[in-house]
Amino acid sequence: MSIKALRPVGKKSILVVLIVLLAFTVWTVLAFGKAKKEEGVQQPTEIQKAEPSPAPEDFPEVVLPKAKPTRPTTEDYQNLLLEKKGMTPEMWEMRQPQELEVPDIVMKELLSPDSCILGNQQAPCCYWNGAVGSHDLACWGWLSLATFIDPDDQGAGMDPCPYPILPFEATHVMWQVYTADACTLKFMPQIREVVYLDGCPYPGDVIATGPIYEIYHEGGWFTGYLALDPSVCLYGEFFNVMVFTNSDDFWDTTYCDPIYGAQGSAMEWCPSPVFDISGRVCQSYWGPYTEYPGDPYYGWFDVVPNGLWSGALRIWTMGYNAGQNECPPPDTTWYFKDPYEPAAPCGIPDFDQYQMPGPAFCGPTAGANSIWWFASRGDFPPSPALIEEIAALAGTDPNLGTECDSLEEAIIQTIYKHGGWWFEETTVYAPDFWYLQKELRACEDVVLLLGFWQEDPPGSGNWYRFGGHFVSLAGIDIYNLAFAFSDPAMDAAEFGMSAGVVCGTHNPANDPFDHNTGPTSYDFRYIAWPSESPGGFLWLPEYMANWPDFQDQNAGPWPNDGVYNDQLPVFVEVEQAIVVSPGSKEMSGEIESSHAYEVDNNHGGIAESFQVDFGAGYVEGGYYGSFIVGTEQADLNCDYGDYYPVETFDALASPVLDSFVVAGAAGDYKIYQLTLNFAHKFIPDLDITEYVFGFWVPQGGVENCEYVIEHVFVLHNTGETDIIGLQTGVINDYDIGENNACDIDFDQQHQSVWMWETTVPGEVFGMTKKPAVAGDVAITGWGLKNDGRIYDGEYHDSLKYWMENLGWGVDEPGVFDDKSLLIADSSFDLPAGGYHIEKWLKWGYGDTISTGGDSTWRHFLYDVLHQEGYYRGDVNKDRMLSIADAIYLVNYLLKFGTEPHEFVDQGDVNCDGKVTVSDIICLVNFLLKGGAAPIDKNRFLMKSPFVDPAHKALAERNPGLFGDLDWLDLGQ
Repeated sequence: MSIKALRPVGKKSILVVLIVLLAFTVWTVLAFGKAKKEEGVQQPTEIQKAEPSPAPEDFPEVVLPKAKPTRPTTEDYQNLLLEKKGMTPEMWEMRQPQELEVPDIVMKELLSPDSCILGNQQAPCCYWNGAVGSHDLACWGWLSLATFIDPDDQGAGMDPCPYPILPFEATHVMWQVYTADACTLKFMPQIREVVYLDGCPYPGDVIATGPIYEIYHEGGWFTGYLALDPSVCLYGEFFNVMVFTNSDDFWDTTYCDPIYGAQGSAMEWCPSPVFDISGRVCQSYWGPYTEYPGDPYYGWFDVVPNGLWSGALRIWTMGYNAGQNECPPPDTTWYFKDPYEPAAPCGIPDFDQYQMPGPAFCGPTAGANSIWWFASRGDFPPSPALIEEIAALAGTDPNLGTECDSLEEAIIQTIYKHGGWWFEETTVYAPDFWYLQKELRACEDVVLLLGFWQEDPPGSGNWYRFGGHFVSLAGIDIYNLAFAFSDPAMDAAEFGMSAGVVCGTHNPANDPFDHNTGPTSYDFRYIAWPSESPGGFLWLPEYMANWPDFQDQNAGPWPNDGVYNDQLPVFVEVEQAIVVSPGSKEMSGEIESSHAYEVDNNHGGIAESFQVDFGAGYVEGGYYGSFIVGTEQADLNCDYGDYYPVETFDALASPVLDSFVVAGAAGDYKIYQLTLNFAHKFIPDLDITEYVFGFWVPQGGVENCEYVIEHVFVLHNTGETDIIGLQTGVINDYDIGENNACDIDFDQQHQSVWMWETTVPGEVFGMTKKPAVAGDVAITGWGLKNDGRIYDGEYHDSLKYWMENLGWGVDEPGVFDDKSLLIADSSFDLPAGGYHIEKWLKWGYGDTISTGGDSTWRHFLYDVLHQEGYYRGDVNKDRMLSIADAIYLVNYLLKFGTEPHEFVDQGDVNCDGKVTVSDIICLVNFLLKGGAAPIDKNRFLMKSPFVDPAHKALAERNPGLFGDLDWLDLGQ
């Protein structure tokens, strides 16, 4: 490389640096060994040391769901259609929904005075059936339809079962069917167990059934309450099932001739009028049979993604709730949170608040119990300092405690800090028992604020609150109406002061650190309602404490406005509940930064972007776009657009969204990561992993990267033969502004193309192909007219043509029209078992860019690349590499100076994973002796705990961009 491109260095400066380096080397030999502490590593503590698992008699047994085979897929369902009915893809596409008025499904006159109905949970908007009938179901023979029933989440439009519901005695299965003409129908009701596959409830084994009912139906709507024989007692979630067939018509080949879309034909019929158009999956299933009985089982198909285009069907159960039946209680009436070895061997921890320097840390301690339990089951890394972290965020006063609203915010922020971005928090005032049991049993963690009240004089209505206390809800008994508390202030069960469960091996009494290592004392507290005092709806008649200890502590929705009087009784109220809920990590597939987010399903879509809103109101968001890969036109995989025949990739897994934290000089950088895995549709053994990164920069950091979404594509040849002549590219259609009249410019040297609407030149949207490895150069960068070149997958011939050899430019540059941006590289071979990596930036820029790219824009791009681990060695962040960086590192290592900007590892120029004097020597050798250039490493790809280890090895670029003549001067 040419030294002329670098800042001039005088002889005097060189001499000073060499003297400093010599002195520094001697000092290193003598003293450096213990001067530099490990970065980002905390010393281990005694918190949550593993203990032996509790014996069965010490702790309730937790029954895990039974496993089932893998859930059938949409492809399996379509194969069944082809096999059973001779259906073709064209027939599938011809089916059209038709609107239908549905009669009132609830026939209250059929209910006995004491019975009630359990139905599926309520949809976000409504239940509705959008079709006269299902053509598919008329000719299957015997079918089973199943609806998931959660007694705690009942549907609307019926007489709901009042609490207490469980145990529930199921007597009938109820549903409704429509047929266009007369026929004989056969039905058999069932109740099935619930098993869980991939987090979804799924029909399990039969636990109750009824006889086969044969009914002649004259046509129209039929509503039936079909009795189980005998009735069955249910103690939790279950599936309603209806097995049925149209016995007159199934073997009639004329009737079952597949004439799809024929409105009003006799074969149209509907299995249930109560459909949910919300698109919620895992609610209802159907399964075909070859004959009945004999039950040759084909499997269960989720209705929503597998063929019943009207939506999720509903089947209900009629019976008697706990107040109206004689069902015995279950053998174990208590529900407890699951134990997790080794960190939470007894379930919810039972940390002691008195290990803290003050008497009023119950709130942060109860919050730490909750967070530690989630960490112990693997949601995010645990922290030994949770109580301190929550207390600091909540503003806890060591003597007066914590205000509840501040505590709930501190709990969720602490979870976010440790990586649990998908968690949610809800605070409920004066909760009732049935709400709390539902939330706890739904795998939520619950912290309760108890208020301590007195009435002076008794019967006067003159109530006052003198203090409060936070506890963790560790278990619940819905049959005997009791809570199990993990109480930060006392261990009543352990000391024989209340009923409860004592788990684990305990050290000497009154040791405030004892329960940090796993032992627990779950104190049983029975409840009653309604309360006479104004603090809450629930109260705890038997809760006892040393009341003066809580004077003026933990204000809640009611102030502490009185003094404890030992001559008056204390009423303990449940005033507030802080409910922490883990959401789904696999549903949204969104990757965020401070100024952008991207929704990606192999082709992506930035729906809101940087500083300004590009493409507001556009249905598909800010752009259509696609990763392109293939060897020729015939096997080109490009899912651009959404019209047939788009050649989409085959998804290998659902999108997964994670987040992690990287420590920088300005603070913690939160990095969002979306991971997608898909296979090439036409090239066997070619699998692709896409990592998408978005950034949240702390105050004081360089915020340019917040205007960027980074994409990394890893291609893997999983086969035993080489793949010859692969070519990749990315095409994006940003659809900027109202008119889509876009102008385009490019910087070929820095592999960037950008566009803007002609009327708003200061709103720029672009993409850059990052040089992942030495010699990685894009050969094509074009702005293409969509309707004439590339549109919704129709023009693969022209797309391949523009990818291959046409250089850089704009298709019809004088015409401001709807255009796409295309960048592609030269072809390459991928050996058997080999990997290939591509890296991209999609960025927004809130100002005009001069022709060909000006210095301000180049500085923007430099800052982004520097942030991501490129241009290593530039530790003083002056956008160049010089002796000043070596001096900066000397000062840092001697502890005279500040950390490298913006990450310490920016000084790791020899890529050995640490910053030492050897990096200074490497810098000096490069600058003065023509030595090896610094080695760059993609920081977030390397530091993410959610990246495949085999892919991390591809993060290194040797030499780095300071050794690349095309990129050397980007920052100048």
